[in-house]
Amino acid sequence: SLGIDEHKEPITIYPNPTTNRAVYITNTDGTERIEIYDVSGRKIDTLNKVHDHTSRRTIIKFSNTSSGLYVLRVNETSKLIVVND
Repeated sequence: SLGIDEHKEPITIYPNPTTNRAVYITNTDGTERIEIYDVSGRKIDTLNKVHDHTSRRTIIKFSNTSSGLYVLRVNETSKLIVVND
């Protein structure tokens, strides 16, 4: 086995806008490439990311970023996220 599961459930990103400056990504296994960019395309390096193996969920906290629009990229999927205080 190559370790590739072709029947993976789709990734869901919620809530949007964020609640308590956090966003949840479902159906993750902790190996996903997760990147965040501001609207000018600059990569945000201070990514506070925690993966919970039991719930297969990754939590991203926007604690060191300003409120505003961000692009959250998970592997090949990109989504515009609104971060509120």
